[in-house]
Amino acid sequence: MKEDYPECELYILMGLDSLASFLKWRNSGYILENAILTVAGRNGYDMTAERERFKKQTGAQIHTFEYDGKISSTYVRELLFLGCSPIDFLPEKVCNYIKENQLYCGNDLHLYLQTKLKPS
Repeated sequence: MKEDYPECELYILMGLDSLASFLKWRNSGYILENAILTVAGRNGYDMTAERERFKKQTGAQIHTFEYDGKISSTYVRELLFLGCSPIDFLPEKVCNYIKENQLYCGNDLHLYLQTKLKPS
């Protein structure tokens, strides 16, 4: 994308949970070279340690901000798995993109049950 839009700064927006596994992503190095990571943390969570840890690991700076919304990718996955639409929480264009590209499909039943039925 950077080649297509050289005059633009590209940002990747993610939650703190995604940052924890970011370095395992396919092409994470390419993403770091071509985009600025922007990480949302829940209200009240001090992101300073996360920024420092990531910078030490990668040399890259990240932008952070607090998020007090009630929606998360986990919640969207759960809604879709249960056959519900996330239209009340997401813009229509985003919902259409998710549907058209079959995002959050695949092994969702297994993952959903794994997270919900953990032994205490």
